[in-house]
Amino acid sequence: MKEVQDKFLRWKGFWYLLTRDREQTLLKHFFHHPLVYGWRALRSYVLRRPYIKDENRYLYNVSSFQDITSLLARKDSYLILGISYCQKPLDCPCGRFNTNCIHEDKNEICKNCFIKGAYDKFPKDRGEFIVLTTVHYIANKILNIMYSNPNKKCVFAMCACPLSLEMFSDWGNVIAMPGIGLSLCGPVCSSMRAFKLAEVGVKPLKTELKSSSEIALDQILEILK
Repeated sequence: MKEVQDKFLRWKGFWYLLTRDREQTLLKHFFHHPLVYGWRALRSYVLRRPYIKDENRYLYNVSSFQDITSLLARKDSYLILGISYCQKPLDCPCGRFNTNCIHEDKNEICKNCFIKGAYDKFPKDRGEFIVLTTVHYIANKILNIMYSNPNKKCVFAMCACPLSLEMFSDWGNVIAMPGIGLSLCGPVCSSMRAFKLAEVGVKPLKTELKSSSEIALDQILEILK
C-alpha cells in the first residue's frame, strides 16, 4: 500500500470511533479528562502528520526508534504489545476473529504461528500481550491498562496494517503515550471498505509483519528480558 497522504482519512477514523462506540466506553474515558484530551486531540488533528515515519515503523510521541528502546530499558516501563488477529493461521484452533490464543507447544498449528512465537518471547511481568480485533477493543484495552498502572511508564507496540496506523494515529497523541506501530504486509486493508469488513471478522487471508518490522519487534522483546 502506498503511503497515505490524505489527512481526511484520519477524520474518517475519528468519525468511525465516535459513531461505532455503541457502549460509549471511549466517551466515558474522554470525560475523565475532557479538557486535556480535547486539547491534545485538536492539536494533533491539525498536524499534517501526527507521527514520525521510520521505514515501516510509525513512531508516536517519540522522535526515534532509539527513544522507544530507551524507554523500555527503564525498570518502570510497561509494554502493551498488540498483534492483529489477521496474523492468526487460517486454521487457528481458537478461530481467527477473537482475542483468544492457546499457544500450545504440542499443537502443530501453534508451532508455526508467529503470534505464539512472540508470546513465548514476551516477558509477562513487563507488560501485557493482547491479540487485536476491533479498533474499539484496542483503544479501550490500552486506556484500561494505562489507568491500572499509574506508576508505570506505559509504551505501546501495535502490529497493524498501514491504513489503521495512519487512520488512528492521533489517538496515541490524545493519551500522550509513546508507542510504535509495526506495519503488516500481504493482504492488508487498503480501503475503508476492507477495514470495515475486517472489523467484523471478514478477513479470509493471513497477513504478516514486514521484515524490518519483525526485526524491530525482536529488538523490543530482547530489551525487556
